[in-house]
Amino acid sequence: MAQTLQGHGPGVTWLSTARYVSDESADRDILSARLRREKEEGALTQVRLAEKFGYVGEAYTVRTPDGYILTIHRISKAAHQNNDQLHRTPVLFGHALGGNSEEYVAYNHSTSYALVDAGFDVWLGNYRGSFYGRKHVKLNPKMPEFWDFSWHENAVIDEPTIIDYVLHFTGRPKLFLIGHSMGATAQAVLLASRPEYAKKKVLGAVLMSPQTYVENPGRYNIFQLVVGTLYSSIPVLKESIKSYVVNGPMPLYGNCVVTFCFPNNRTEYANYCRFMIDAVFGKSHKPMTDAQAQTLFAHFPQGASIRQFMHYAQAMASHGEFRHYDYGPVKNRQLYGSAQPPSYNFSAIVTPTYVICGKTDYSPGIQDCLKFVNATPAVKRHLEVPYNHADFLVSDDVDEYLNKPIIDIFMKYI
Repeated sequence: MAQTLQGHGPGVTWLSTARYVSDESADRDILSARLRREKEEGALTQVRLAEKFGYVGEAYTVRTPDGYILTIHRISKAAHQNNDQLHRTPVLFGHALGGNSEEYVAYNHSTSYALVDAGFDVWLGNYRGSFYGRKHVKLNPKMPEFWDFSWHENAVIDEPTIIDYVLHFTGRPKLFLIGHSMGATAQAVLLASRPEYAKKKVLGAVLMSPQTYVENPGRYNIFQLVVGTLYSSIPVLKESIKSYVVNGPMPLYGNCVVTFCFPNNRTEYANYCRFMIDAVFGKSHKPMTDAQAQTLFAHFPQGASIRQFMHYAQAMASHGEFRHYDYGPVKNRQLYGSAQPPSYNFSAIVTPTYVICGKTDYSPGIQDCLKFVNATPAVKRHLEVPYNHADFLVSDDVDEYLNKPIIDIFMKYI
């Protein structure tokens, strides 16, 4: 059920009609790809996934101040169940790089469902550039200008826009945040950069595997090694401000991995793909089954900008610093007043924050996750769980390691 609101709130505009500029052929390409995936790989959309597991899925449309049209989702108990007796405190999820809201509803043990069952009003955000963030009032995804953003914009524009929408819609003064990977990055940067949200609109935040400092990645993380080396070796990647090199969708990051790695009844490439999964995400404490892999990669990756990657590459090449986007010395001086971009100040976060680190995660490595914990005085507690980067979404024991601890944390603030 898609719903929209018309009106204006602080920093957010809601639309009653689809007033956006869209490349119709691009829209058809996206839609046909999705329908093909639904037919071939069973890659259900967010709303259909929720319905598959007995929940109600709803879609809402939000417009950011700079014109991006984002579809966000809400899930609740089935209509025949009594929701009136629940506290219904809002919780907003933020997704990983290349992901979208589907990653939080793809499995029947997903944390989002556990929170719904515990009485929370669960909302799933989608950032610009994701499958559900491909529209704009003036631009379309075939224009390089459309992709002119990193996760900094996800943090300081998309995240607060969605927060304002959820609070306006629910009539609540505050909500909880949960982020995984880039979603945790965006939420940490928001709380550090916009104190009006940290103090007045967020009850607490749980950041799972926050990708911030990248000084000690997993020793076999091929992705970080290659990207960090390229970033250091080719200065034009960060200084060609208007070139397609840094303004565009990440090549191959919208392709479905399932058809190559884990197709039904074919296993010739599965072992190679599993090696690459371990090299990027870290070694899982439980081997990912073919069924789990098929589900994960039917929904991931599904779109990201080159600049989102470049901003992480910058952190990989910066020897432990975590800074604003580096545009090169000329534009840096214009934007920041210095040749180097400033570091994010996590000591400015005042929201009660809880961090969950994966012991076998390569991105971030456990030491880098703990560095973020130590750099953030607002962290009340951190947990170390036997997870790699994907286990936070895929593992069938999240009820023990994630769901119950998160619910216990949130209930302290209700």
